[in-house]
Parts: sequence; structure tokens; C-alpha cells
Amino acid sequence: MGTIVKKMREYGFFGTIKMAVYVANGILNKLMYNFCRLLPIRRDVIVFESESDFTDNTYALYHYMQKHGYMDKYKAVWLVDELNNFKHRKLKNTIFLNKQDIHFSPRRAYYLATAGRYIFDHNLMMAKYKRRKGQKIIFISHGSGFKMAKGSMGCDTNKYIDRMIS
Repeated sequence: MGTIVKKMREYGFFGTIKMAVYVANGILNKLMYNFCRLLPIRRDVIVFESESDFTDNTYALYHYMQKHGYMDKYKAVWLVDELNNFKHRKLKNTIFLNKQDIHFSPRRAYYLATAGRYIFDHNLMMAKYKRRKGQKIIFISHGSGFKMAKGSMGCDTNKYIDRMIS
């Protein structure tokens, strides 16, 4: 109990409430993800994630797929930090969702649990969720492939990543 009291003193009353809400949202997100695992995997959905929203190697792949018509048969779900920067963007078959676990997001949980593919270049958000059989997770590296993905510390990346593109 001493640790909790220390943290409450450190964060203050409102800071403690804020932290409690963040923790509660994380728990709700995991519960919602586990519920959505009961739904079928959607092979037509690809979740994209990149460091610095909508950029980097993941964006290059997405842009290539858009330019060459591949996205006509897929729905793209982009996980971004700054959702307000993307609310007014209208891209064919593309939606933007907040990637932060501190916000309760049933839609994010749904797409993470049911997407046929998850493509990322930095943060392996799926490492904190139980991966579903049939989902494909693709890591797009920055050339060497030796750099570990953020969020993958303490997990067996072979269990999560199906392909690595370098």
C-alpha cells in the first residue's frame, strides 16, 4: 500500500485520477479486443502503423498500393497518435484511429482483433494482445533488419511476425 500512497503524492489528486483512467482504459481495450476475437478475421482489412503518423516505410507501401489500385479491394486502418490531424482526410477505403491505449476505442480493438494483416515499421502493438491464428503480421524494417521493433521487448518476435521486409 505504501507504493500506491507514494504515487498518489507524486501525481497529486488529479494526476492520480488521470492515471487511474488510463489504466481502466487499457483494461477495457483488452477486454474489448478479447470479445472481438470471437468475430471472424476479415481478409479485406489491413491495419497500418508507423512512427510519426502516416509516414515512413509503411506509408510508402500504402501509397504504392493506393497508386496501383491494390487498395480498391482492401480497407486500410491507420493507427495514428494525432487523430485530430487526420479527421478531415478523405482517402479511398481508409480510416484513421487513435493508436494510444490510454483512450478507450472499441473500433481499434475490433480492427486489431479482426484484421487479416497488420503492417508496421516501429511499434509492435500486437505484442500486448493474444495473436489470432490466421492473422498475418508484417514488419517493414529500415534496411538492416537488426533493429528491434518497439513494443517487442520481452516477447518472442517469431511468435508475432510472419514476414519482415527490409
